Amino acid sequence: MESLRSKLEKMTSTKLTNFLRDKFETLEKDKKKIVGVFGKTGAGKSSLINTILGETKLLPSGNQGACTSVMIQVEANMINDKYIAEIEFITVQEWEDELSSIFMARSWELGDDEDMDDSNDDEDDEIITAFYGNVGRGKTLEELMDKRCFSNIPEFRSALKKCFLCDTAEELSENIRCFTRSDTQNDAFEPQYWPLVKCITVKVPNSKDLLEHVVLVDLPGNGDCNKSRDEMWKKFVGDCSAVWIVSDISRATSEKECWEILDSTVSLFGNGGECQSLSFICTKTDVIEMNQKDAHTNILTRNKTTKKKVRDKFQKQKEVKKHFSGVKDFFKVFTVSSKEYRKRKHLEKEETEIPHLQEFLRNLNGHHTRTSDYISGAYGILSLIQGAKNSNMTDSKELCQILEKKLKDNLKSIGDSMDESWEVFDRCLSQGVQQSEDSHEKLINKVISPRGKKHGGYHKVVKSLCKHDGIYKPKRKKNRGKEINLNESLASCMRSSIDEEFKYFFPNDKWGPIREQIENFTLEATSLIRDHPRWSLHLRFLKMEERELKAELICELRKKKKEIYFTLTKSIMDSMHSCYRRASLHTGKDSLKRMKDEIHQHVKNVNIFRKAKDDMLVRLTKLKMMSLRIITRLRS
Repeated sequence: MESLRSKLEKMTSTKLTNFLRDKFETLEKDKKKIVGVFGKTGAGKSSLINTILGETKLLPSGNQGACTSVMIQVEANMINDKYIAEIEFITVQEWEDELSSIFMARSWELGDDEDMDDSNDDEDDEIITAFYGNVGRGKTLEELMDKRCFSNIPEFRSALKKCFLCDTAEELSENIRCFTRSDTQNDAFEPQYWPLVKCITVKVPNSKDLLEHVVLVDLPGNGDCNKSRDEMWKKFVGDCSAVWIVSDISRATSEKECWEILDSTVSLFGNGGECQSLSFICTKTDVIEMNQKDAHTNILTRNKTTKKKVRDKFQKQKEVKKHFSGVKDFFKVFTVSSKEYRKRKHLEKEETEIPHLQEFLRNLNGHHTRTSDYISGAYGILSLIQGAKNSNMTDSKELCQILEKKLKDNLKSIGDSMDESWEVFDRCLSQGVQQSEDSHEKLINKVISPRGKKHGGYHKVVKSLCKHDGIYKPKRKKNRGKEINLNESLASCMRSSIDEEFKYFFPNDKWGPIREQIENFTLEATSLIRDHPRWSLHLRFLKMEERELKAELICELRKKKKEIYFTLTKSIMDSMHSCYRRASLHTGKDSLKRMKDEIHQHVKNVNIFRKAKDDMLVRLTKLKMMSLRIITRLRS
């Protein structure tokens, strides 16, 4: 195939050669499976990933005072035996905007009469002091943005990636430490660049067995205050084929944070994503207060007991189960020890369950399936080339008529299935609109006037929420709760009205009715070859083309269903945009009350719920039209 492609590149461009070049590009595309790894600081995520990959010091890991502050994606280096890190920065403008928001928050505290909540102040200070040191606290925005401050990382101002090429994992780990972690126990100031980092890609040699077609992504729990980082975070979560929640075994059921991460992200990887597997991984199983003689038995006993407790707690997670009810073997629990896997002091390798996670990645890697797909696609291309050389199409009218009829019949089946989904969602959304209009005051107050929050102390939250289009995202560490999202609250009744039907039409783990019609689509090329042997090569290509277009359509279906699911929230955010802008301008005495009144009045007077319904139905119509366009490319 490489030889053929080389010859093709040298040929004069024609309709056929251009078509074949496109086929080669499609043939070599590889959509990797993503495994998202979540967990609290100190839970052992970095050590877990290192051990699974057979490394001791790949991702930086350290004391309880150090936390991973950026997204890190780990994939295979398929080119050479070097350890590679590619660091992507946020833009200069985004950094200036982030600093501006910090200065703005400080001005709110000085300018408003309300009793402001200052719980995020030290978080803002940490962002500044991490990069600039303590001297940064007293500087102006212009001084902080001076280009001389970034002389050590010229790639940031040049919008380039910073790359490290290392011979060992330990060398790479040391090089990227200041780009990945916030170390609060380091007395001597050394610039930490993580506030400027958008994402880090680490490429590991000799990991083809586990990572050729898989990417492990170490993810912060609840996204990020920076817009571009948050958008990338949401994309990663939405693209996850599997999610791992990592927790120290001693706190697996008692600690709230890992369960809050699960609850706050489930809509992104559930109905709004493509996750097919959720695993709860309990780490540090070797840490047990028993004498060595009984350690083996006691570790295994605690592992068994913990697994049962975690499964029992998962059964109580109603919001999570709503997205995946009926999915067989969706939730798994692992009890692992990276230390015991390396040293085997008390446990055998299998008992550490690290091999089970490695086998999970091998199965996800699916090398054989991708090889088979490549061979099938290559066979189709060769058939077309040979067929084009050996015949002309002037007397193929009868065969074309047969194929055209089969194509129309199949298109009708797919279109009918999508029309059915449109009608179902139309009915469900109408009910959701009515519920939303009846309870909109309650939905708003749940967010901007929650019980238990002091009137003045909540002023800053509402102010920030209005400034950021209805979203308040707590900073990195001290406010660990999930983001506050008024748009999500307003969309909640409509979302609930469609959740079950959405899971039926667009499931993550099996064929829904729409995908079933796509999978059943066939021009029956195999039987036509028997009746029209003269055109066998063309029909073999058509069979391969049909398979590729179906795969492309299923991929697009998976992508578009995510967009459709979040249409309600996005539509409401767009409808509320002008209201948020007006509310954010209120200052001085009683400004909190005036902000709240502004929001209530806008929702009451503008048909935001009906518009959200219409926007979602338009998306479904566009999905149908796109699907039919992809399939009709077979005509060419």
